[in-house]
Amino acid sequence: MAIGPNYMVARQSGILCNPQNHILTFTYAGAIADPYSSFAYPWGMDCRDGKIYVADTTNVRVAVLDASDLSYQSTISQFNTWDHFHTQHYLCTDSEHIYVTEGSGNLMTGGYYQRIIKLKRDDFAFVAQVGTNGSGDDQFVWPMGICCDDTYLFLCDSQNHRIHKRLKSDLSFVSKIGSFGTGDDQFQFPEGISQYGDYVVVNDTERLVKRAKSDLSYVSQATGFLTIRDSCIDTSGTYLYVAGLDEFWQGRVFKIRFSDLAVVDQIAIDGPLGVTCDDTYLYVGDTWGSGVNIIKKYALSDLSLVDAQYSQKIYTNIGCMISSPEYRDYFYLPPVATRTVFRHKIFFSEGEPTPDIILTFYRDYPSSGEFMELTDISITEPVTGRSFAVIIG
Repeated sequence: MAIGPNYMVARQSGILCNPQNHILTFTYAGAIADPYSSFAYPWGMDCRDGKIYVADTTNVRVAVLDASDLSYQSTISQFNTWDHFHTQHYLCTDSEHIYVTEGSGNLMTGGYYQRIIKLKRDDFAFVAQVGTNGSGDDQFVWPMGICCDDTYLFLCDSQNHRIHKRLKSDLSFVSKIGSFGTGDDQFQFPEGISQYGDYVVVNDTERLVKRAKSDLSYVSQATGFLTIRDSCIDTSGTYLYVAGLDEFWQGRVFKIRFSDLAVVDQIAIDGPLGVTCDDTYLYVGDTWGSGVNIIKKYALSDLSLVDAQYSQKIYTNIGCMISSPEYRDYFYLPPVATRTVFRHKIFFSEGEPTPDIILTFYRDYPSSGEFMELTDISITEPVTGRSFAVIIG
């Protein structure tokens, strides 16, 4: 281990991943007060049958909470036989399945993991997936918001600036619409999407756009937002709840009349990301409150705060940079309380020998420009071609 410039705190070179599958494996241990109820960027959320499903993005998992008291129930972790999560952002559910969007990988090229994953809701078993990096019918660049009705999935293909309609049954392509711009059939990095009845509403950065589900045609829009992310519609189809920022950069959850997209009320929240609701309550993932991630519960009747699940992390947002002469990638280490094995797939040129790589650990993403020293970290001698250990705390 060596302390380098720019707060590159732990640096280990000469590590070789397995050349047969390009899977880099290492074990690490971190000190977390309560890893199960700690959240890190709860981006997308959905509520069904008394459970809240949270795309806990930086923790690389989907967490399941009891809606009655926000207590932790279970986790769909990054380790599964079908592969593992990398950066899941949004999700939706139906009576039998969970649908998760994931966009991650090399941030400079749009990422390698661009897909929709379908899992069973009862045991989280893998069912199907679709997607690669690109602009084809079965390709995405940062798929984000997703919602579903009885037959179809609707999702935001954010950096392709378009909306997809796909069959739930096999995830196959049905139709798409969109290009970059501000016209009726254009978008600028659409992120969230929700549906009710005959319509979907797209959260297109600074505006809400209502479209017909049948052919994705334009219906109406509302402006006056700065950034809008996740959204949900109440079970009666009366109100739409949208997480985002107002024109003054203040965090808000907006209560919007679904019929005409008029704002009728709002809640001041530091950094809202995910939102979902049932018949009685609104649930919000808040990310900025004093550096603590919170799941909040509000009464739909008057938007009063009812309960909150506070995340109590000691270590948060521990980032790792992998670099070689031809490759660079960033990712977060999921927080843990005990020693855990972590896997990360690395992409190199086909047919080329796997080069040595360098790992650098940060307190936050290197791309954020805000580096913090992480001095209580050590790296054991690597086992060439296989694995090594990282001890945090």
